[in-house]
Amino acid sequence: AWAWTASVRQSHEAALRAFADARYFLSQGEYESGLERVEAALDRSPDLAEARLLRARLLMKLRRFDDAVAEARGMLEADPGDWTGHLILGLAASAPEAADRVLGISSDQHLAEVARLSPETADAYHLRAVAADEATEAIALLDRALAIDPAHAEAIAERSRRHAERKNFEAALRDADRLIVVRPRSAQGHRMAGRLYVDQHDIERALEQFAEALRIDPDDPITLNQRARLYRALGRHDEALADLDRAIELDADYAGSYHGRAKLHQSLNRLDDAVEDARRALALKPDYADAGEIVFTCLLVMGRVEELAEQMELWELPAEQELT
Repeated sequence: AWAWTASVRQSHEAALRAFADARYFLSQGEYESGLERVEAALDRSPDLAEARLLRARLLMKLRRFDDAVAEARGMLEADPGDWTGHLILGLAASAPEAADRVLGISSDQHLAEVARLSPETADAYHLRAVAADEATEAIALLDRALAIDPAHAEAIAERSRRHAERKNFEAALRDADRLIVVRPRSAQGHRMAGRLYVDQHDIERALEQFAEALRIDPDDPITLNQRARLYRALGRHDEALADLDRAIELDADYAGSYHGRAKLHQSLNRLDDAVEDARRALALKPDYADAGEIVFTCLLVMGRVEELAEQMELWELPAEQELT
């Protein structure tokens, strides 16, 4: 029984980590990567409500409105009282491109159902904040959640992200530090603080926070990737390579690790290795433009014109971009 409980806890922690990664990618406008990570979260914890809401937001950012609406309708068919389904449909109805898919029911009507069905709990306010597009609205909802439960870790983390969206570094860092206090055995607060310091170009403090995050959770490929990027910028190439190798060992299906290692090889003039890793990234994510650029540049520098022409044909580049 103890082993089963520990396994469930580890799976839930992995789901929360993947959810946090997805939120980060959403904030960076990397919606495909965000969707990949949120689906990883749902694979580990299918009932994670905030992940379902985030998945719907990402689907709409990717203009996959039919998928988002179908998911919400499935939720309401399973449980007509599931207010999170109305929340997703309310978001869809507010988008002109998707309004015709919700059968004429307005966003306000769906949101009225949310208000009617959702309880006055910290969890409910947190979930409504996750779904909100506007940072100001989300922060107001999170303030209400934390007034009810000051130690609600997910609400603290979400408020930190929303402050970061508004470029309020001090408030975002305060919440990241608060999360570290509330969840001292979790790496999440340190990961968030590290990312905030990166945004402020405070590389040494970012490295300190990533090191602490990896001390608590050494099997986190995304944090390894982020630390490797800093090591590469500082010229600490061996450490960067070690982190990227470890990230790939942990998750061989994450294209970002191969792309990061390809960039490192390219900066060290290991062009064959750079092409190999960039192609691995493209195999996992065919529309990975940065990886494609590495392949193109390295082949061009090495003078492998025939191979380059084959690559361009594979990409179906327009004639004006072809080599002369």
